[in-house]
Amino acid sequence: MSDRVLSPVLSATVKPEANLALIARLLPLDLAVFLVYLTVGAPLPVIPLFVNDRLGFDPIIVGIVIGAQAAATLLARPLAGGFSDRRGTRAAVMVGALISALAGVFYFIGTLVEFSPAASLAAIIAGRMALGIGDSLFLTGAMAWGVQLGGPQNAGKGLMSVGIALYAAMAIGAPLGIAMFNSSGFGPLALVIAATPLLACLIAYRLPPQPVVSGARIPLREVFGRIWRPGAGVALSGVGFAVIAAFITLYYQSRGWNGAAYGLTAFGGAFIVARFFFGGYPDRFGGARVALACLAIEITGQLLLWLAPSPAIALLGAALTGFGYSLAFPALCLEAVRRVPPQSRGSAIGAYVVCLDFSLASAGPVAGLLVAPLGYSAIYLLGGGCAALAAMLTIGLLPQAAPAIAPGAAE
Repeated sequence: MSDRVLSPVLSATVKPEANLALIARLLPLDLAVFLVYLTVGAPLPVIPLFVNDRLGFDPIIVGIVIGAQAAATLLARPLAGGFSDRRGTRAAVMVGALISALAGVFYFIGTLVEFSPAASLAAIIAGRMALGIGDSLFLTGAMAWGVQLGGPQNAGKGLMSVGIALYAAMAIGAPLGIAMFNSSGFGPLALVIAATPLLACLIAYRLPPQPVVSGARIPLREVFGRIWRPGAGVALSGVGFAVIAAFITLYYQSRGWNGAAYGLTAFGGAFIVARFFFGGYPDRFGGARVALACLAIEITGQLLLWLAPSPAIALLGAALTGFGYSLAFPALCLEAVRRVPPQSRGSAIGAYVVCLDFSLASAGPVAGLLVAPLGYSAIYLLGGGCAALAAMLTIGLLPQAAPAIAPGAAE
């Protein structure tokens, strides 16, 4: 293990591994991520419709239901980071996938007791919370695994790869979920949601585990102290994603537009394009610089959604939001993980994503409060304002961007 301090410029001068070899190493993990996040993407446009139209609850309750996943993740994420550091990334991925499968089971129960809106709502919320707990373990383990597989020179690419698989599942899952809901109802969709994480668990089980890094680990409080600024940045940038995920279907419905699920597809598609073509930029130019540029794009997308006169402009706004958020998340994450030693990397990722979890848990209910007095479009002005605050925080990271990997963080 090396004690070198690598800047983005020095990292870029190190000859990277052949892309095909890196892709082959990451592909099984990416497939597992894709399968688990179908559990997130497929029901995402369906649950607001089910809760609002079928069960009869108002937009505030919709926001609470969508935010319940992030609330559960928020509580479990710090433990997930420690679990990944101590037990290994494969164990975190497998246990997280198994817990995520329970979401589909609870959703299915919710369809069986639809005659009682309160009982059905309770089952849906239980499913969202199970998914949140599973996600806390699964994503923390998957991101740390991606960093391990990428290595010091390609840590950003490892994170990017996991994100591409995640949002590919979101982009494909959203229209798939709507199609299944319209054709056969929520019950069959719930059963599919319960099955896909089990396949992911099987894939992870067949992969060789990565070694657990030995050494003294930083206390969690100190980890938060080291990564608070990129953590706050990702929390604020995540509001744009949260308000699209929670309210895009109801926003379209309020305008009398069709094709709301394609708003999530536009977000996910642009997300994937950004990572596919520009995924190496944080490793080359530094996380803070890339994040700042991408936050400007996200702000533009949110403002377009706020002012959208037509569904085409709204789709463009969702796409720009996805494009900007796509690289802002791993770019700021790179700033976080490079400030801790390898043996605390899982804790750093867990602490970093806790910040995003807090944002996703609170953004839905807060935005729901704006709907009655201001309408659905106002929540995207909120998203744009939060992204602007994230950009201001990221400017403060620029002077610190040169020593991008903390001493001892390169393997």
